[in-house]
Amino acid sequence: MNIAPIYELKSRLRAAAIAGTNLLSEDFRLKKAVEGFAPLAKASPVFAKINEMTNALLADNSPANLLDTITLVDSVITTLGTLDVKDEIEDLPLCEFEAEIMDIPCSKLKSLIDALTTPGSGKYEIVRDAWDNNPELFNDYRVTEPVVKALGAKYSETADLAEKIVDKIGSRMLPLLKKGFDPKGGSEMLRRFNFIEDFGGAAENDFYLTHLDNSEKLMRRRLIYALRFNAENLDRLIELSKTEKGKFKQAALGAIINIDSPEAEKYIREYAEKKRYEIFLLIRYGSSRWTSVLTAELMERLLTDNFGSPYPLSHAPNKTPGKDKAAWMDCIYALMGKFGPEVEEIYREFRQTQNFDPDIINRELPVWQLDRVLGESIIQTDDDGLKKLAIELNTQSIMKGRYPLSEVFARLTSDEDCLPWLKEKLDSVPTDRDLMDNSLLKPLESVYLRNGHYVISGQLYADNELIDKPIFNYGKLRQPIATKVTDLILTYYKGDNVDMKNWAMHGPYFERVIYEFINPDDKEMCKRVSDYIQKFPLERTDIHLLKRCGARNVKGLAYVYAKDMDRWDTYLMNKCFKMMILGDRDFKIAEAEQLIELAAKRKLLYKPDEQQIRLLRNWLDANRETL
Repeated sequence: MNIAPIYELKSRLRAAAIAGTNLLSEDFRLKKAVEGFAPLAKASPVFAKINEMTNALLADNSPANLLDTITLVDSVITTLGTLDVKDEIEDLPLCEFEAEIMDIPCSKLKSLIDALTTPGSGKYEIVRDAWDNNPELFNDYRVTEPVVKALGAKYSETADLAEKIVDKIGSRMLPLLKKGFDPKGGSEMLRRFNFIEDFGGAAENDFYLTHLDNSEKLMRRRLIYALRFNAENLDRLIELSKTEKGKFKQAALGAIINIDSPEAEKYIREYAEKKRYEIFLLIRYGSSRWTSVLTAELMERLLTDNFGSPYPLSHAPNKTPGKDKAAWMDCIYALMGKFGPEVEEIYREFRQTQNFDPDIINRELPVWQLDRVLGESIIQTDDDGLKKLAIELNTQSIMKGRYPLSEVFARLTSDEDCLPWLKEKLDSVPTDRDLMDNSLLKPLESVYLRNGHYVISGQLYADNELIDKPIFNYGKLRQPIATKVTDLILTYYKGDNVDMKNWAMHGPYFERVIYEFINPDDKEMCKRVSDYIQKFPLERTDIHLLKRCGARNVKGLAYVYAKDMDRWDTYLMNKCFKMMILGDRDFKIAEAEQLIELAAKRKLLYKPDEQQIRLLRNWLDANRETL
């Protein structure tokens, strides 16, 4: 690419500055230089900005615009150096990624880009430090592509962190994720595909079809299953279900089960007549009205004894799966995402069993799995019938009290204000241990912020055997209750009725709930939580809550972080004071000095020797200016 036009543009802009802006409209040489530079606008975002500014300059003849344009052109030329490749100008494809052009010199980004693209000791810490303290750097167009490449990093910690960064940036990363995609690639391509599927969904149907024929192994299964997003793929999926073998065939059938159309139902029903149990195992991946009805029918036909007599679901653990039989867990997972009166009756079957002893059933059957599947189905379908069923089963049936998760999910996703109910439930807990172990806490751990909205996450679906990929369902909270729930839980968190002796065992449950409810962008909420937590003696896990709240200059927090570590070295000093502890530089230096003195006096669990203490002090001396 010939970059001579930018040098010509610089020369004409400086000539215009000498001649004065009054003559700009008559400067044909400048106009010609602007026209010659225009093809370069497609080469990069910064060239596009220069092209925009020069055209604006010709339109308004503004002295201020002239100076701004000269400054930007000079900055770019300084970055380019004097390299000039004597080739014809080529039209480069535009990248649709909406990256920012940040006023950061390349020298400052070099270490971050190097850490993202090359293996080596300490690279993860560089990326982690930048993400924790300067997340805006990852919006710079020079960093975004290295982040995508880091999905295939040799060290899993770096690849996992790159996943978090891509997820946070969101669908704007799609063009870079698709760039250079290899359907025969390994872990990096699988990680890329996770986001392409999540961000793109049905909109990327052409992408799935384009790469399907050249794919292999797990990626082929993933691409086949991704065809479920578009009903127009049904004929292709039916063909694949007939020509493919093993898990590739199962992926095609699972995709068909996900298509909500009469044609898909007809094909699956016909297939089930021949291979009933195979469809019964795969139908767990569908969630529609027709799959719900078919699930109930298959369950009724499969739950039969050797004499052809039906038996209730509660008796399934005594049976073994076979040609025409279904085991307990097969039936439970088949109910995932199913709804309607036929399905509701299956859940109610337990209380209709004659001579029913709930204690015996609770010992012999993993009833909590049924609770989890019902709760997950509420998230997945947002069905009012399932919500009413969950409340009914947990409050009125013979299984009262054994569907706590389902009831919490039902109330959190309903229109009715659930705060009075939640407060009543918390108030009714008699002791601190019961409070910590209360079944309310576990469901509330499933609520957290995602893309600015509070959602409930379903996780039982995480083991999708069709494609070996975690799949999560998300249900949005209908009620703006996050702040209210946080305030309510804080009244119990380390409150008067909590015995601190039991805190080490039970406290983390509360902390995880509060941590996920905190919105870092809600400064009022963060200050309220931070101020409340600091009223009590600091515990080790409090450091994560305080960091989430953005608390600064909290004295003694470094000691809390370090005191129970079984080792303490310069790596942990770096992690503690550059990633975990928020505060002013002077405060961090004072805390670091105090921590080193405590280590020297052997006041930590880890007892360093004199050489190790010297290394800690050398670390502090080397990092005083950067803390």
